[in-house]
Amino acid sequence: MSIIAQNFFVIFFLALSHEMGHIAMAFLCGVRPKKLKITPLGFIAYIQDFEKICFSKKILILIAGPFVNFVLTIIFFYLDNNFLFNANLVLLIFNLLPTYPLDGSKILMVILTRKIGLINSSTFVMRTSFLINITIFLIGIVQTILFPFNISLILIFLYLQKKSKDYYIETTKIFYDIILSGHKLNQQTKIKSIIIDMETPFLTVIKRFNPDSFYIVYIKDNKKIVNIMNEFEILEKIKEAK
Repeated sequence: MSIIAQNFFVIFFLALSHEMGHIAMAFLCGVRPKKLKITPLGFIAYIQDFEKICFSKKILILIAGPFVNFVLTIIFFYLDNNFLFNANLVLLIFNLLPTYPLDGSKILMVILTRKIGLINSSTFVMRTSFLINITIFLIGIVQTILFPFNISLILIFLYLQKKSKDYYIETTKIFYDIILSGHKLNQQTKIKSIIIDMETPFLTVIKRFNPDSFYIVYIKDNKKIVNIMNEFEILEKIKEAK
């Protein structure tokens, strides 16, 4: 077997090990994996109803993949295997970049969603993804100049940019499907409150919502609470205005 083929299978194994970390943690958290998809950059594990599970389980599932690479990096370091150490370290760092569909973007988005809501956080991550992708593209231009015919980074840029846009559209659709379905209120649902000015549009308000929580909205006028509405009432007002 040639060196190129051996290296390919090594990278294949490392990428698969990374995704198996996500899947194993999902099972430990009582969440069902949906599918494992092969992509130009390796694999992506899809988790069933990921947006509906709690914050702690999301974080555990997302960091499980990079954690596998971290452990393997330490093992390969002590085994003094430079190729496996470097390959795994690059995979670990690359996956933590905050651009979709890499783990770094998903971890950032889960953390931000608790503070500013799913739609606002997905918008922020999309902008962050664009900056990261442009950086990859510029490095790719330099790479092509220094190493003619090597356009690997430019191809990675095109893939990441396409997936970032697709992810924003998909996330927005999932968000409104969950919010508008009105089925998420149960004994496990977290109750959260939001204070807004009377002039704040309701469409702006729901962008701060998180699918795993139910919201009570306090409406103020000149620092005085003049009305209190729950999430269902906010959605009814939006539907009436259409």
